[in-house]
Amino acid sequence: MAKRIAILLWRRYANANYLSAEELLVHYRQATDVTERTHYQIIWLLVKGKTPYEVAEVTGYTRHWIYQARKTLQQIGNFRFGRPTPL
Repeated sequence: MAKRIAILLWRRYANANYLSAEELLVHYRQATDVTERTHYQIIWLLVKGKTPYEVAEVTGYTRHWIYQARKTLQQIGNFRFGRPTPL
């Protein structure tokens, strides 16, 4: 189930791969749908370098779900968490 939700999360926010942490924060704050807001929060926290444990503590999702979401996002979209790779 976590993988299915992560796939939906990725499809819904595929452009998050191109957004900075600040832009993700803006999307998070402007979201009116609770699920959308939480998904942006999860992506934003992971991009900022928070561990899945820290993200789980803040969002109320399980660590397992956050790990699976991160893994799936990375596999599906070559999604990079943390600092961008230097050019």
